[in-house]
Amino acid sequence: MQLNKLTLVILIFFPSIILNAQDSVRLYHIFYGENDQDQFGIVAQDWKYLGLGTKVINSIAVDWYNHNILYAGSGSNFSSGDLGGIFKSIDGGFNWDTLISGVTVHTIVIHPLNSDIIYATLGLNVLTAAGVIKTTDGGRNWKKADNGIKVTWEEGPGPLVINPKHPDTLYCGTGGPFGGKFYKSTNGGLNWYSLGDTTALEDGVTALAVHPDSTNVVYAGTAFSGNVLKSSNEGIDWQSTGLQAGIITIEFDRKGVTTYAGGYWTNRWPAGIFRTTDGGVSWENPKMGLPDSLNIQKIQILSYSEGNIFFIAANWGDSGSVYQSLNGYEWEKIGINNGQVSTITLSERKLYAGCGGVYVLDIPTSISDDASFLPSNIKLYENFPNPFNSGTHLTYEIATNSKVLLEIFDIHGRKIKTLVRKDQSPGKHTIYWNGQDEKGNLVSSGVYINVLRIERQIVVKKMIHLK
Repeated sequence: MQLNKLTLVILIFFPSIILNAQDSVRLYHIFYGENDQDQFGIVAQDWKYLGLGTKVINSIAVDWYNHNILYAGSGSNFSSGDLGGIFKSIDGGFNWDTLISGVTVHTIVIHPLNSDIIYATLGLNVLTAAGVIKTTDGGRNWKKADNGIKVTWEEGPGPLVINPKHPDTLYCGTGGPFGGKFYKSTNGGLNWYSLGDTTALEDGVTALAVHPDSTNVVYAGTAFSGNVLKSSNEGIDWQSTGLQAGIITIEFDRKGVTTYAGGYWTNRWPAGIFRTTDGGVSWENPKMGLPDSLNIQKIQILSYSEGNIFFIAANWGDSGSVYQSLNGYEWEKIGINNGQVSTITLSERKLYAGCGGVYVLDIPTSISDDASFLPSNIKLYENFPNPFNSGTHLTYEIATNSKVLLEIFDIHGRKIKTLVRKDQSPGKHTIYWNGQDEKGNLVSSGVYINVLRIERQIVVKKMIHLK
């Protein structure tokens, strides 16, 4: 097994992606309306191609302080004879310089306080050297930083993460044909030590994540051995969370309340996306709209004032696609028609993707960013009355004959009721909701979300039910 092949990624975006040209892929943007309170939506926009088209991009990192500085790491494509490397751009990705060549890059991570300090893991491969390397001058010079990690032809490093509150503390996982281990460094990679004698794993570590607030909590995932582990004391002791799935990616939401893990399909374990809200005691598999055989390679979460937008990278065979969700439960495909999507990275209001080169998508999140992004052909009005007790009227307006879907969700993203699912003519439409769910049960008091989907656009408003 080659660790660099486990870093494939995909985005979570909006209703559809269409290939327009060799260097342009149509995707969707979100906006959050200031004039229409609590409303956001999605309209079609284009991906921009940034270069490195012959490279298998496994990792993209963006400078925390200067978002025009990008780093991309590529794997080795032996069918074309192209070995991997690390590349840098100082102009937002339009021009790239080669920093290192002849390596198979798994992960690139930038120090959270000093962006000149960068770590990279070089994955296990028969034709390129494995290990951990580090630069302290923005990539001009690199040195080995894997003293204490077992690096052989049969075992090498894969995922690497930094403790956000104590950035000299690093965690790294290794893997290979005969297994792997967890390693930890407390001096910026100068020395590493294995985290216990019981951490040897059947096929190694394929995912790591440090809790953003409680940094003593670390999660780890494995692929074929199907085990998600958790440590509550900075990696000294590990316990199984009970989730039986091969995991390639782990991500926390903004508040660190919910943990998401992406599953790797095998004949032993199910694929899909998994989430826990109780620290791993229980897991659910909210994969509505996702095929069963997908390998979820990467999860990214865009947080804004009203909640989260979820993006995942998923692959199967030699193909890949991007899925998005507004609630973390229901997913929609927006394909990117250029082979496997190797990685995605969110930075500020841009989403970067590795898919036969590097692509970028601008993501405006307010009307003031670009008023032209507002959809002019749909409108969702505030329900009346609001707050409501026994029932409320929902009114919306469409400009053309359209397929209309109007649904109610609770504040946790669970669907409560489908009110409209049909073709409708232009004009204003009003429907009454009696406050009951699909089974006829009266919903409890609280905040609920109206989601109106018209073709490829979505608008949302809040309402309050009071008993």
